[in-house]
Amino acid sequence: MYGTKEFHDRFVGIEGAFDKSLHALQKLNEKKKNFCMASSVVTNECVDSLLELHQMLENMGIRHRLTPLIYPTTQGDLSPTKLRISEEKIVELLHQKIFTYSGSECNSGISRIRISPLGEVNPCELFRNVSFGNLFEHSLKEILSSEERQNWIKFVREESKVGECQTCENRKYCPRCLEVLYPMCRKTPCFSYGDIRHFHRIYVSN
Repeated sequence: MYGTKEFHDRFVGIEGAFDKSLHALQKLNEKKKNFCMASSVVTNECVDSLLELHQMLENMGIRHRLTPLIYPTTQGDLSPTKLRISEEKIVELLHQKIFTYSGSECNSGISRIRISPLGEVNPCELFRNVSFGNLFEHSLKEILSSEERQNWIKFVREESKVGECQTCENRKYCPRCLEVLYPMCRKTPCFSYGDIRHFHRIYVSN
């Protein structure tokens, strides 16, 4: 979600999109508590709107994950990084426990998937060239049990054990994305977002 109703609908260009997203979150949360989570990227354009949304979702009992991490595109275009919030703002939000700043493993295609409007099932938004199947041809259960997905899971788990990332000094702080960070680290440092270890220390000290 990109912010409160007005901002979200304006951002996606579809009136009523916010209400539909919120309705889906409420239904999923009613089905099984803590089963779903809203996710948002904090930018310098929507930070205030997202903080308002965060409070609203918290009051509704819906988990909300915020991240300030904005990367260049996989083609190397740096323009998205202009939307990053300042390091001072990151420190402020870390003190407020609005988001975490710690390492993780890539779970694309394992605990999360992408479903396109055409029914194509991919590991995530960035790996659109990898297909597990199509919902118009097979059920989701069949797709998740398919050989294509099992091969992908094997690839991700093997990839996580090798390569430069394993010896990188930033490894335990890195929210590692196979599609973005892994190829980038062969050309430039993984992070150009200040000292991530500094941000991590601020988070764990509070």
